[in-house]
Amino acid sequence: PPRDIPSAAPKYAGYERALAQAGITHQPELTETVPDFAVESGHNGALRLLDSPDPPTAIVAASDSLAIGTIRAARQLAIPIPDNLAIIGNDNIASASDTAPPLTTIDTPAAELGSHTINMLEQLIARQPLEQPAITLATRLVVRQSCGCHHQSRHP
Repeated sequence: PPRDIPSAAPKYAGYERALAQAGITHQPELTETVPDFAVESGHNGALRLLDSPDPPTAIVAASDSLAIGTIRAARQLAIPIPDNLAIIGNDNIASASDTAPPLTTIDTPAAELGSHTINMLEQLIARQPLEQPAITLATRLVVRQSCGCHHQSRHP
């Protein structure tokens, strides 16, 4: 999604930081910006990426909904997941484990995020300064079959 969506900006920053730490040059043509986090947007964005002359072998989506749209696009183009395309999402929504193949994702602690948000709103409503204007929560990688990590090689 566009960088001006508040929840998208930190994801872009993390992506760019990870590339820099790995010594990889950012290539804008490998990033597809879509209007929102909807499944259909993920589908359309993935179709554009996968229809390029040199299609990716992996797609990291900013949300699980976008990743589900990517799975649909891969199916439409008969691209086997994870054999020819690895996919990872972000958020660990309930349906992430129900996709075919199950979606690898980054689990965000939604309840903790909601609790911090309510506390911040209460402080703002009471016109008090925020105790913590920015909060970073721990996430964890939930590895499922869509990334290929569980895919067993047939070679010894």
